[in-house]
Amino acid sequence: GYESLDDLVDALAPAALERLSLRTMGLIPEHVGRLMAGRSAGSLRELDLRGNPLGYEGWDALFARLPAGVHTLGLAATG
Repeated sequence: GYESLDDLVDALAPAALERLSLRTMGLIPEHVGRLMAGRSAGSLRELDLRGNPLGYEGWDALFARLPAGVHTLGLAATG
């Protein structure tokens, strides 16, 4: 299951982070939505989600709350 990823996303959500790499972690759209709804999204400048099975649903969750201050975004192999 995704229990450990759920715990990780919950732990990261309230953090104030400028850079976050979750490359090839097995994140699904639900994880991205929860992460972007947390406090950490507001301070992000660099986000790497490459290699996760996000698809359109995950992209929608990401772009609905992606802060304007993000200048580096890794999304290769997330389709």
